[in-house]
Amino acid sequence: ILAGGVGSRFWPVSTAQRPKQLLPLASDRPLLREALDRIAPLCSPGHSLVLTNASLVEPIHALAPEIPGANLVAEPRPAGTAAALTWAAAMIERASGPEALMMSIHADWAIADADGFRAALTRAAVIAATTHLLVTVGVVPARPDPGYGYIRPGEEIANSPGARRVAQFVEKPSAERAEVMVREGYLWNSGIFVWRV
Repeated sequence: ILAGGVGSRFWPVSTAQRPKQLLPLASDRPLLREALDRIAPLCSPGHSLVLTNASLVEPIHALAPEIPGANLVAEPRPAGTAAALTWAAAMIERASGPEALMMSIHADWAIADADGFRAALTRAAVIAATTHLLVTVGVVPARPDPGYGYIRPGEEIANSPGARRVAQFVEKPSAERAEVMVREGYLWNSGIFVWRV
């Protein structure tokens, strides 16, 4: 679970000391607590890693005491998502071997349909396990939005009905381009990835 960040997007409500993932923005529970509860049926606390900033380890441990302390992974310095996920993949491989599946989700989302979310993650895991591909989850856009990244779906993946290769990623297009992409069937890039470590 990606739970880093410095709280700048929702400032002044969210701050570096209390970033959005630690705030109850969508319900009476903090977003990170909701994320952990949402994936609990799929992944035990002992198999969950929370990737965060060093300054947030204590508040996250207080919020999620069921997560082993060794699974609260603090970046020594901010190095970006790719570095954090590489570190997590190495930890998972050491613990569970090279065939282990890794799922990357975000701590700061509001998800209305938890069952549908888990079903999408489960399907992505099955595809990753059987095809050895890195799988991402696209979201059907509710509207054109230049604040999101987009995925252009490509050809269907053999033996995985409905799953498609990614033909293109487009990061935060102009408003005009987003309108065209939605009409052309692009998906929002969720940032969810599932793969073998």
